[in-house]
Amino acid sequence: MRFALTTTSALLICLSACGKGEKADTRSALDPSLGAVVVETPAVTDANGATKATVHVANPNSQVVKAPAAGAIGGAQVVFAPASFDLDTDVELSAGKSIAGKKNLAAVGFGANASAVAQAPAVSLSWTYDEDAQQPFTLTIPMPSAPALVDGSAATLAVLYVRNVANSAETRVGAVPAEKIKVSGSTVSFQATSFGVYQAIYASEAPAVVAENPVTSDPVTSDPVTSDTTEVVETTTVPVTTVPFVPTPSNGVAPMAFDIVSPAESRLVGAKVVVAWNASEGAASYEVRLDAADPACANATTVVKDIHAYRQTMDAPADGALYVCVFAVNEVGSTPATGMPRAVTAERSPPNAPGQPITESATIRKQLVVFSWTAATDVGTAGIRNYHLEVGTTPGGNDVFVSDPTGLSDNFFGRNGKVYYARVRSEDRAGNVSEWSPVSAAVTVDLSQ
Repeated sequence: MRFALTTTSALLICLSACGKGEKADTRSALDPSLGAVVVETPAVTDANGATKATVHVANPNSQVVKAPAAGAIGGAQVVFAPASFDLDTDVELSAGKSIAGKKNLAAVGFGANASAVAQAPAVSLSWTYDEDAQQPFTLTIPMPSAPALVDGSAATLAVLYVRNVANSAETRVGAVPAEKIKVSGSTVSFQATSFGVYQAIYASEAPAVVAENPVTSDPVTSDPVTSDTTEVVETTTVPVTTVPFVPTPSNGVAPMAFDIVSPAESRLVGAKVVVAWNASEGAASYEVRLDAADPACANATTVVKDIHAYRQTMDAPADGALYVCVFAVNEVGSTPATGMPRAVTAERSPPNAPGQPITESATIRKQLVVFSWTAATDVGTAGIRNYHLEVGTTPGGNDVFVSDPTGLSDNFFGRNGKVYYARVRSEDRAGNVSEWSPVSAAVTVDLSQ
C-alpha cells in the first residue's frame, strides 16, 4: 500500500463559531439519521495504531472506516459515499503530527499573536492514489475541551487541514465556512474531497479575515504549540516534493518489473493525462505511449522517450478509448509495466463556464460574504465535478480566498471597509476546466451600521 501523503501537503484551516454556542447542521445523504445505508468496512490496526481498510467499488452502500475507540484518535471516522472511487481503494486513518502553529494561524487571517490554546490529536487520512475522491466524504475527528481564557473571552474553534491539490505540485492555505462544520459531543464533522492531515483546536482569538491562497514550496515551520497536556510540540508543514529519479545499474539484464500507479484502470481522463509509475530496478530511463487503437501501443503517435522521472503529463490524442503504456529502458532492452496497458476513456472537451458570481447586494453589512453562481454545463458526458472560486481585492485576483466547492456557492469572512471581486470556473469529472466566468461586480463589506 502506498500513500500520497509522503510526497505532498498543504494547509487548510476551517473556522467555526461553534465555540460561541452555535452548532451548524451540515447533515448530508451520508447521515444515517436521514435513512442512508452505511456499512462498516472491515479494518485492521497495525502496530503503530494506523487503521487500514479497503473501500470497495462494488459496494452500493456508503462505507465507513473507524479508528479504534480506545486509540490515540478515538472517535475518528470517515464515511465514503458510493462511487467515491473508480476502483477498490486502500484507505488509512492514523495519528498525525500537530499542525497548529502561530505562523500557520497568521497565514490564514488570525492575528500575529494568535495561538492554539487547546488542541485535539491530529488525524491523518490517506489513500492509494494521488487524486481526490469523486464524491464528498464526511470526516469526523476528535475536538479538544473548550479552554477558559485568562481575560474571560471566548476561544474560537478551528479545524486545521493539511492537503495537497490532486495531481499537481500546488499547495494552498485557506478556510472552510463555519456553517459547514457540525459539532457533536466530543467530535467535529465536516465534508471534504481531499486526503490530508486534520486537527481541531481552540485559538486564542478569532480571525479578522480568512483566506485561502497558494503557498510556496519552502518549508513552513510553525512555532511551538502547547497542547492540552502542556506538552510542547514542534510542528512543521512539509513542503511539496517529488521523488527524485535515481538510475540503477543494469547488471547486464533488462529492467526489473514495475507498476503503473496512475491513471487507474477504466478511469475517465481529460485533455491532459497524468501518468505515474513506480521505479524499476535497472532502468536508465522511461518511455510513455498513448494509443487510441492498439492495446500494445505499438503504433502510438503520442510518445515521450528518455524520461528521467516517475511521472509524465501528456496530451490525449483523441476522445474515447485510450491505452496507456509505460516502458522501463536501459542499454540491454525495455520492460513493459506489469498489467500494461491501462485502458482509460478520454474526454478532452472542457465544460462551459458557470455564471458570473453574485452576492445579495453590493454592500454587505455582515462579516460573512456569500458568492453564488449559476451551474455550468458539460460539453461532453463526464458531468461537472466541482468549481474553482477565486476572491481578490482586485478584479481577477485571488489574494483573499480560493476554494473548490462542489455546490453553487461559497463564502468567506470579509474585513470591514474592504472591496472584493470574485470569479469562478468549472471542472468536469475528466479533469477538464472551463474558462473563467465574468468577474463579479465590486462588493463592499460595511460593518459600521
